[in-house]
Amino acid sequence: MADDWKYAVEDFEDGDESTDEGRATDVFGEGGPGDLEPGSPSFENAVFVLVGIAIALVVVLGI
Repeated sequence: MADDWKYAVEDFEDGDESTDEGRATDVFGEGGPGDLEPGSPSFENAVFVLVGIAIALVVVLGI
């Protein structure tokens, strides 16, 4: 059964490794957005988290 294989490894290899064609890249490019820095959450973000927790509790507990 191994003799029926119609492709060789050489068929899939690229001769030029310097191109980025076909590779997945970051949305921001090669460098990325950089390091994450800690900060304090805004009031709006905290409210959205609390509303999400409340909705999840209503769905799970069926209140």
